[in-house]
Amino acid sequence: KMVDKLAMREIIKEKIGEGYTVPVLGIWNSFEEIDFNTLPDRFVLKCNHDSGSYIICPNKELLDLDKSKKKISIALKHNYYYQNREWIYKDIMPQVFAEQFLKDNETDFLWDYKFFCFHGKPRIMYVEQEASDNKTAAFFDMDKNFLDLEMDDPRPSVPPELPDCFDRMKDISAVLSEGIPFLRVDFFVINGKIYVGEMTFFHDGGFGKIRQKEWNLRMGSWIDLSGIQKQ
Repeated sequence: KMVDKLAMREIIKEKIGEGYTVPVLGIWNSFEEIDFNTLPDRFVLKCNHDSGSYIICPNKELLDLDKSKKKISIALKHNYYYQNREWIYKDIMPQVFAEQFLKDNETDFLWDYKFFCFHGKPRIMYVEQEASDNKTAAFFDMDKNFLDLEMDDPRPSVPPELPDCFDRMKDISAVLSEGIPFLRVDFFVINGKIYVGEMTFFHDGGFGKIRQKEWNLRMGSWIDLSGIQKQ
């Protein structure tokens, strides 16, 4: 349920309260069921069961319905488990849903804040510009120090400014990841308001490369599987 982009909302509500997820405008089992007349001029379409199947619509009149239908319909038929064998996605019932369009008053893009949590303890957060053609990833520790860590996306020469709500995001991450060997908790901050975007147990499906050996070893040392029973 934590990786289901619809079911996770109840978990977040139970653990940290109301108002921390983007409002949902509608839920459907197929693209054909969507009544676009009921949607506002701006919205985002997403699938609940995978990663990357979303359509950002800043203007409904300009939306390419054929292209959107093809993308969503293919995604709904695809069991995301078979891509990287991430077992938690295997039994999610695929659905498509519309979210409220998020727009920050100060920027034309969204910053994505991702907290790497180990056994309920946030240790690293990285920042990337959502839907950017020239992505960078800036990593920070929980004292807001800019780290020399680098993974798939290049490290920026100048770190981005961190939001005032950094500590609140850290606290939320700790609550949501309690008792879990590893959980990545993703946030958007829109006009000062925090939204949990998604959660995942496998960063980059488990295939993301850590360029520095020392960081590879250090992050691995933070995962303790000694208490996990073999099935």
